[in-house]
Amino acid sequence: MLGILGCCGARSGNRCLLGLFFTFILIMVIAELAVGISAAVFKGKVEEILKDTMMDYFKNSLNSTQDMDNFHALERDYNCCGVDGIDDYKNTTQKCAIIGNVTTTATTVPEGCFAALEDAFMGAASILIGSGVGIGVIEIMALVFSIYLCRQFGRDEFVA
Repeated sequence: MLGILGCCGARSGNRCLLGLFFTFILIMVIAELAVGISAAVFKGKVEEILKDTMMDYFKNSLNSTQDMDNFHALERDYNCCGVDGIDDYKNTTQKCAIIGNVTTTATTVPEGCFAALEDAFMGAASILIGSGVGIGVIEIMALVFSIYLCRQFGRDEFVA
């Protein structure tokens, strides 16, 4: 929709449409910067909230077969146990999906699912950051070109 606004403004030489296009792109750039800065500043707080939420879900799933089946699916998919590790299953009747028995001693104890999910998200973070930078560059180019065209269209009107 926004692209159509910019194309129509450029094609028709309408400074108003180009100005609207510039304004909306500028708002998007500012919003993206605000989200990026907020994510960097509040990263620790977001991790804490997510971990607490995951722990609450785990504790509630101990009393629900469907929820525990969902948590076991997560454990199988990410090869992990509990939220923080296999110790989350102590004093419960449930068992970790990938080990099966809490009393089993293994030479390698699987990590907690929060750490496994965090690793998976961090692996995808570089792709997200790269995409965001690429889109930001394109948006800044759109801002520059829209201002350039707006100025050019303004000059043509007063030259004659």
